[in-house]
Amino acid sequence: MKIPNRDMGYSDDEKYQEHYDKGSVLFDMDRLEEALEEFDKAIELNPEHAWSFGNRAIVLESQGRFKDALHSVERALILSPDDPDFTATRSAVLKQMKEIEDAAPRTLDLTLLDALRSFDGQKALWAIRVGADPQCIDDDGNTPLHLFYRCPDLPIAEKVARELVHLGADIEAKNHVGDTPWVKLQGIKNSTHKAGLTRILEDLGAKRDDAGLKQKYARMHAKRFSAGTGVQNQRSEGYWDSIRCNAVKKEILQRENIHGVSLDKDRIAMKMSMLIEFDSRMRAQGVVLSTTELIDQLERLEYHKLIYNQGQAIKRDFTKQKIGRIMIGVILSLLLFYLIRRVWIMGG
Repeated sequence: MKIPNRDMGYSDDEKYQEHYDKGSVLFDMDRLEEALEEFDKAIELNPEHAWSFGNRAIVLESQGRFKDALHSVERALILSPDDPDFTATRSAVLKQMKEIEDAAPRTLDLTLLDALRSFDGQKALWAIRVGADPQCIDDDGNTPLHLFYRCPDLPIAEKVARELVHLGADIEAKNHVGDTPWVKLQGIKNSTHKAGLTRILEDLGAKRDDAGLKQKYARMHAKRFSAGTGVQNQRSEGYWDSIRCNAVKKEILQRENIHGVSLDKDRIAMKMSMLIEFDSRMRAQGVVLSTTELIDQLERLEYHKLIYNQGQAIKRDFTKQKIGRIMIGVILSLLLFYLIRRVWIMGG
């Protein structure tokens, strides 16, 4: 809600007007505490200035302090009972107070967590300001600070983090797998604001946890490697012991050498992971394949994927050519129209 900054027509020697104007500017900059101080100073110098009370109410509403906001706006209505803005502010405050009264505390906690999971930073900010527990956790043990990175807007994410810490959130809290908010953030891929979010946490006192980050990457690697049904159990039962793994690696290298392809360690590890995953799924269905059959299946899958990608590339090229022909046709049509028009004008 933007504070109206009206020209009240006061003279220069009225000091309260200076504080009122400064408070309006600070609110527009989202510096709520400083804005509140300026409006308080304006009211102290002129207790009959209705707009100082009205704007003070808007600041308090933005902070989630609805009882104080209601008291302030009602004072503004006493001083200026016909002002529609004060009436609207009072209605908005009463509506939010009723919503909070109707909601159980745990409901507010769930609202906060759901808002963060659904990338709704503004709703998360509202839930924090109206009383959600900054230390509430989801089923995975994540606190709101573990999830604040989901706010798509960096300034909103910073507000969420700062307000949570201000209200007592533990910036070093660990979820069920032992990740702090800093560690969880580092494991996020494709976050456009990852560097900025990391800076926010570190500014608020989060410590770099390289050991925790190493453990997280190890868990992620183990999860990828053991994807599928019961791979770990199969490894322990001897399906994928070191002897078989080495034999499979050797056969993969032999086949690739025949085709003149050189594989690095990462590529071999990826192929092994795909083989183990495929084998686990086959065994879950009661199908046991030999090493050669597994590698044959993998090559077929890679071949079909290659054919699909080539087909998609051809389709894209055809679409580009089609668009190009259409554009050429349009340009030629316009050129022909221009020439016909010129001939007609010259003939006339």
